[in-house]
Amino acid sequence: MANIELPGAESDARMELRGLISYIGEGRRIILGTMGVALLFGLVWYAIASRTYQATAVLSAAPGSAASSSTASSTLSNAARLFGLSGTSGAGVSEFTKFQALLTSARLARRLASKTNILQQMYPQSWDEKTHSWKPPSGFFASIKSGIRSLLGLPPWKAPDADSVMGYLQSSLDQELSLQTSLLTLTVTAQDPKFAQTFLATVHREADNILRDAARTRSQRRIAYLENTLRAVSAVDQREALIGLLDQEEQTSMMIESDPNYAADMVDAPYALPYPVSPTLLVTIIASAASGLILGLILYLVLRRAGLHDLALRRPQLRWREILPALGRR
Repeated sequence: MANIELPGAESDARMELRGLISYIGEGRRIILGTMGVALLFGLVWYAIASRTYQATAVLSAAPGSAASSSTASSTLSNAARLFGLSGTSGAGVSEFTKFQALLTSARLARRLASKTNILQQMYPQSWDEKTHSWKPPSGFFASIKSGIRSLLGLPPWKAPDADSVMGYLQSSLDQELSLQTSLLTLTVTAQDPKFAQTFLATVHREADNILRDAARTRSQRRIAYLENTLRAVSAVDQREALIGLLDQEEQTSMMIESDPNYAADMVDAPYALPYPVSPTLLVTIIASAASGLILGLILYLVLRRAGLHDLALRRPQLRWREILPALGRR
């Protein structure tokens, strides 16, 4: 049977692969030893590392939010037309869209820091229940960390505040809006699964309350404006139109107060997975083995270049026939 010659590129690739396998085989002791050490360190790290849990909630636009926004816009447009003014038409940005933008805003962070105890739950180790005040970290490692921060020119430790909540919102809270269902999925990671659930529920409640308070204020101002204008108007047709607008705005105000959720409804309540999402044992083993393999190859290459790859520590073989006579002479 005639031999089929491989193309040059494929032949070179196979030769390089054989060379790599041969290279690994020659340094297998060093490489396997390095992989073993790396795997051991990886397992130790996995045993002492902090676990990260994940909680998820699903939200949808509240039925009353679109209706109240549309009614308010209609009231303004009708009032503008009544007095011969130019006004914008349409509902504008929906309350649910505002809710999404508010989730990672400084406004929500300030509200969470001032009106809830979320900071005490985020940093329980820094909160003193007896004095109801924040305490700086203490101990050997805290001193080392403080010294490093000072050397690097970083600001010293300060009590958790709205900026801390803001950083956590932007780094740990993820949101994903489905284009097919218009459902918003919120996901947060934390070292405590119960805190993750509580945090999602608190974020939903406070963000919704911010928009409700703003809508309540706008509605009250419109009602006051319409009432004042009604007192100054004497024309019958304008008074009837103003009374209709006032009735419409009062209905909007009732909707704002009556609905349990103003901008977003909780379709699926926050739920935390019972197992950590990070670190995982399988990923730790794979990462440790891969890093050990790379380090082993590098170490063997260095030793090979230095001519030390053939060195081996060998114990001298002890023979009882030689040892026993020596002990008898003593």
